[in-house]
Amino acid sequence: MKNKLTITEDVLNQNISGFHQYILEDPVHVCFVSQNLCHMTGFTAEELLSEGEDLYAPLVHPLDRQQYIQFIYKCKTKEQTDTLQYRLIKKDGTVLYVSDTVTSKRLADGTLAGYSVLTDITNLKKENNNLRFLNETIPCGFLKYTCEKQPKITYINKQMREFLRIPKVREGEIDYLELYKDNIFLLIPMEERRRFALYLNRVYSAGVPMAGEMPLLRCDGTRAYVFGWVTKCVNEQGIEEFQSVCMDITERHQQKKEQEAKRYLKALMDVYDKILEFDLSSNTVKCLYGQNSPMFKWLENIPMQMEDATEKWITGTVVEEDRAGIRAFFKAFSQEKLYQSDEKPPQISYRALSSNGEIKRYSGIFLKADNSVSLYCCRCVSDQEEAEALRSENVSLKENMQELVLNFKEGIAAFEVTKEYVKPLYASENVCEYFGFTKEEWLPLMHKNTRIK
Repeated sequence: MKNKLTITEDVLNQNISGFHQYILEDPVHVCFVSQNLCHMTGFTAEELLSEGEDLYAPLVHPLDRQQYIQFIYKCKTKEQTDTLQYRLIKKDGTVLYVSDTVTSKRLADGTLAGYSVLTDITNLKKENNNLRFLNETIPCGFLKYTCEKQPKITYINKQMREFLRIPKVREGEIDYLELYKDNIFLLIPMEERRRFALYLNRVYSAGVPMAGEMPLLRCDGTRAYVFGWVTKCVNEQGIEEFQSVCMDITERHQQKKEQEAKRYLKALMDVYDKILEFDLSSNTVKCLYGQNSPMFKWLENIPMQMEDATEKWITGTVVEEDRAGIRAFFKAFSQEKLYQSDEKPPQISYRALSSNGEIKRYSGIFLKADNSVSLYCCRCVSDQEEAEALRSENVSLKENMQELVLNFKEGIAAFEVTKEYVKPLYASENVCEYFGFTKEEWLPLMHKNTRIK
């Protein structure tokens, strides 16, 4: 039977992965290496043992060597156990990922010795690096967050951080990433938070993924638009969590929005004489369309301070008797008191100087483009139209539309829009003719819903 000493040597040499022993006194050096370590690295014991220097340190990958030196220095300070992951370069030049656990203890003579055990984690590291490569290079943002009422982000990948323009933390500055991690709703604009919360509730209760478009708040104050999926999963710890994959569609969204705005503006230009853009977020106004009017040329596509520009226009053109009313109208708009839910767009009638110097009556209306931008559209009202409007003030909407159509050269059509469907309600004769219908043929269409697309 082998004695205990021989058994101990066999265990250290064969059964403990990468075992070696340091003397942690200057100069630090390896005083024992196991056969297992030699097989692991390809070096012999003679190539690793020296009383004058640490011959093991040169095996450590150059990019990890400074970290390794600091690790050994820490082990020298006191009796303790510590672990570090780093790379070793084997004798054949291949790279080995190891987890090194060193326990430092004092020997009977007071010398501090370090007992090191290496674990080969190469396969695990390569697998994680492959996953990391995919995760960091795919053009998608990826999030994991808790299923709490106020969800906390537990993981966010590089692409998602770039979508949100999260800056690197500098001394004395806010750590935006930590703010977002604490409450995912900080990523969502205020008006969208209820919709997002409802999505999460549906995903959690039904256990079925959902997809859709959603605006996100970037760190620089701008908005990103993403198309994403939300699903509920169970993580490695057995805890329920939400996971989201997002694609950045900001550029496509902006292009679509610009195209729609151009089409909308072109349609408005066929009806109104002048169109001004009022932006509450920047407190500015500019003229988008003025029929080359010299009164509005100075505002054409040049943002001006809203209050100053509006007052200059009122003082320069609006008759004195109507100035108080129109000032109150624009003040209510600037204070966001003009729009009322479930009501028609706010309108006003006033008299002002036309481009040829005559005093004429104008009709103005605010049309909301988005949460911060509204278009103020006005047109000159003809004498006949003004008289007709006054005479038919108490007439029903349908009759009023039929009478007003006589004053338009282009024709009028009315539609009822419900969700994704549209139903014709009224069309003047020239509109019917344009589409190749007679009035009799148009009537059946008034009872039929058609998809808007």
